[in-house]
Amino acid sequence: MKYTDEQIFNALAPFFAQDGMDRKEAIAVEPDTDIIAEGLVDSLGIFKLIAFVEEAFTITIEPDEVLLENFQTLRALRNLIVKKLG
Repeated sequence: MKYTDEQIFNALAPFFAQDGMDRKEAIAVEPDTDIIAEGLVDSLGIFKLIAFVEEAFTITIEPDEVLLENFQTLRALRNLIVKKLG
């Protein structure tokens, strides 16, 4: 299935609303927000995010794809999703 960028970003948004928002002030997660530097995901959070993405898009993220550069921003994650969807 083909997704638009907006559909991908909208599908990722619930993860940050439900899982990553333990902070008192919510941060607007834009496509280029550094989600790691902002503290929205940590090392454990990356694995939760991987599980979320795999389920939401019915893809499998291989161990060699679990790189900081693939998860730094929503845009980077979108690029990985599009690549996996072929």
